[in-house]
Parts: sequence; C-alpha cells; structure tokens
Amino acid sequence: MSGGANKDFLANPVGWMRNNLLIIDIQTGGTDTSAADRGYILKYDQGALVTCNIDRDPSRTAQVTGGGTRQVYRVKEATGTAHRYAHRFQAYYLPFFSNAFRTMRLDPALFPPGADFFFTDTVNGCSFAAGPGQNPKVGHFNRTVGGVDPGAAIDQATMNNDIAAEFGMGTDVKLTKASYKPIATCYATVFGIRNNAGWDFYWQGPREWVGMKNGEKEFKVPVNMLHQCDNNG
Repeated sequence: MSGGANKDFLANPVGWMRNNLLIIDIQTGGTDTSAADRGYILKYDQGALVTCNIDRDPSRTAQVTGGGTRQVYRVKEATGTAHRYAHRFQAYYLPFFSNAFRTMRLDPALFPPGADFFFTDTVNGCSFAAGPGQNPKVGHFNRTVGGVDPGAAIDQATMNNDIAAEFGMGTDVKLTKASYKPIATCYATVFGIRNNAGWDFYWQGPREWVGMKNGEKEFKVPVNMLHQCDNNG
C-alpha cells in the first residue's frame, strides 16, 4: 500500500495533495518535553532528514463539506528493510515543541544528500515561517499564554516577535492560525516542494476533527483543501 501511495505522491505531489488528506506522523514519541518524550526530542531537536513512507490510515476518514470523501494517509519514518517497490523518499522534517520554536535550514550541505520535500508537524494554533533563497530557513513556532497547560490560549504576539527575531531579513512565507483555524477544532498540514529557484510551501486544510464514526476518527475538509502559503500571516 505504501509503495503505491509514495509513487503517486512523487509523480504529482501537488495534485495528490489536492485529493488526499495527509497527516504528519513522523515522530516516534509525543510532542512535549516530558521524560517519556526524550527520545523524540533528542532525535529531531534540530530538524532532520528522514526517509519516509506514506501509508493509508486505517482508523481515520475524511468527509468533504457538501458531500464526498477524501482518503486519509500518514507520512511516517520508514523502518525496516525496503522491498524493491517501496518507493521510499527523503524529506526534511521539523518537529513541534510546546511553548517553544525550532528552526532549520533546508540545505543539503547541512543535511546530506538533501531532499526535494519538507514536512513539519501539524499546525494547531502554531505559526510557520520560511525565509528567502534556494536553501531557506524554516521555522515552526508555538507560544501559549500561561505555559503549556491544555487549552492554554495561543500567544500570537510572542510568535510574531519570535519570527521577526529569527528572520531578520524578512520572510517569504508566514502562516498563522488566522488563515487555517477559523474555529478551535481546525488545524492543517504544512509541506514544501523544491523548485528550480528555491521552494514552494503549501498548507492543506483546514481539517476539522468532528468525532468518531463506526469506530474511526472522522474529519471534515473543504472541497478545495490545498493552498499555497503566502506572507500575509
């Protein structure tokens, strides 16, 4: 299954992302700084180059607003020995950290041999930013009011300050919750594709978790769920 999904994604990533919901599931642990997640933090703290599989998700479904469905897939870190038709691919990966931020540069000199794709963890109130150039700096920013307690309000002002400090020459791309989170239950997938001059960045969503159906997690997505990132915040 993963080989076919990978092959279709690699052949036309933008077209594939228009028609399939992709959830980032590269991490091997949680998404905070508790002791149970130390392996995850140490492995991906500064970003990483990851060999990926895209697998169909057997426990999630996505309903399209107005009717129809989208298949749900997960991008995961590939493990074990690949068979000849696996079509594994490499991607830059930048994780999420609670009430903190991480940046990395999409530079093959720093992460040899480099990759043509980029993923970051699901944005759910976080901000994403990218700078200019063929090997841009990218960042995943999370700040909350009053620490990391569940339900803490997003501190967009602090994230904006962090982005300004990290990208002194300005950003080519900035995505904030104002664009992808019209209501509290919405979130999005951010990914990038290398082009001849640098990178194109997209966000997919907003996807809204609407509960369970027939024992599976169910999402709702718009008909047009793929958007190119701009710099409007």
